[in-house]
Amino acid sequence: MKVRALLLCMLSIVCIESASQTREPPGKQEIAKHPLVLDAPPPPQSQKLDPAKLREEADDLARLAQSVPGDVSQIVQGKMPKDAIDRLKRIEKISKQLRGELTR
Repeated sequence: MKVRALLLCMLSIVCIESASQTREPPGKQEIAKHPLVLDAPPPPQSQKLDPAKLREEADDLARLAQSVPGDVSQIVQGKMPKDAIDRLKRIEKISKQLRGELTR
């Protein structure tokens, strides 16, 4: 009787041990054979500057900037030029575009 109980105990221990050692599925084993290798991303391509466009924007900016002192003089005299604010907004827009193109 003691021998049977001992055998039963040993058999249950062996069964529990074999059940706890799970085998990996075949798909996982196949994936492990071929590790994933990623290539480095290509470097960003630098955009070429368009000299004609840069020159045009710089000329527009200079022309608009020359009108600012005259507008300020008129404002001091109590006259508000109707497109002074629009010119200042345009100066800001062109300068941002020009800065963006030069810093790329």
